[in-house]
Amino acid sequence: MNRQVMKRLTLILILCLCGFSAYAEEEEAQDSQKDVCAEIKKKLSEKEGTTSDTEALRQAYQDAVKECTIVSELYYNLGVTEQKAGNFEKAKEAFSKAIEIDSRLVYLQALGALHHQLGEHDSAQALFEEIIGKSKGNVDALIGLALTAHAQGNQARAVSILQEALASNEKHESVLYNLGTIAFEQKDYIQAEKYFAELVKYHPKSRDGRYYLAMTHFQLKDFAQAGDELSRVLALDSSDIEALRALAYAKEQLGDLDAAEIFLRQARQLEPDHVETICNLGIVLIRNKQPALAEELLKQMLEKHPSSAVLYSLLGWSELELGKYERAEESLKRAIALDASSRDAHHNLGVLYSRMGRADEAREEFDKAQQLSR
Repeated sequence: MNRQVMKRLTLILILCLCGFSAYAEEEEAQDSQKDVCAEIKKKLSEKEGTTSDTEALRQAYQDAVKECTIVSELYYNLGVTEQKAGNFEKAKEAFSKAIEIDSRLVYLQALGALHHQLGEHDSAQALFEEIIGKSKGNVDALIGLALTAHAQGNQARAVSILQEALASNEKHESVLYNLGTIAFEQKDYIQAEKYFAELVKYHPKSRDGRYYLAMTHFQLKDFAQAGDELSRVLALDSSDIEALRALAYAKEQLGDLDAAEIFLRQARQLEPDHVETICNLGIVLIRNKQPALAEELLKQMLEKHPSSAVLYSLLGWSELELGKYERAEESLKRAIALDASSRDAHHNLGVLYSRMGRADEAREEFDKAQQLSR
């Protein structure tokens, strides 16, 4: 097997499973293995270079291991292709056979990552601990062990393990990222900001690091900083829809509704039928004194999503601002019929009744909206 191809497949598997970094180096295969199966590996290497068909590669590795069962690399790559095909039990079996022949750390890591993905945390933990026993301070195994503890609900242990890994490599991207996300989950936004800021300092092209740094700024109500960070995300990839929507929200919070509209329209060009984008654009248009444009946009989207309570609620708001009270009442009641917990629909219906002089009904809707806010 071509060594560069092997490294690429290793990276694909580990990143696909848990976000772990692949090992940069692999141990040399035993001379006897190479002598016995050199021709088979050469043919597989040629096939790897001429096809991207996962099923064809899977079959090729299955055929190869029948002919040459002592080569651990073949079982390992069979595991990779089985995993990519969604055959997780067969992938586990192939990885296990590779480990029986040669318990390389990369094989143990792959099997541990697969157990973690499948929620088999005890098995994953045992494998990661075995790696650490063989390679003390192995950062990738420490990350795996920490993520397993996190999945088991032991956040304190997960943080402790990640901090141990950070002591070994203060610049490690995955360690900083996972420490940041755990702090974010625990609503310790100051600590999360610290980890994500360190991450982007050492890895300025990390999209996720910058995006989640912006999310921490949102939580800290620092919308200007969030907007700056999201602009840097878009400098990495101008078609990042999540970043476009989030930047629009930052601009909206800063009162720059024209800029918010621009970014939302860019997002819509990339994904025309995305309901969240249309809803956000509708809100911005109404707030920016363009309810007629919002009404037209929302009606178009409702033709494709006739059961969306949010779309009906926003349509009712736009009609309310246009003075179309009967239509607004109908739309808002339809939104509530689809989702009785819609606080915004109840609130806007209260506003509508207030403008129509129906004070008792207005008060009733305001009370419902307030109850739903608790």
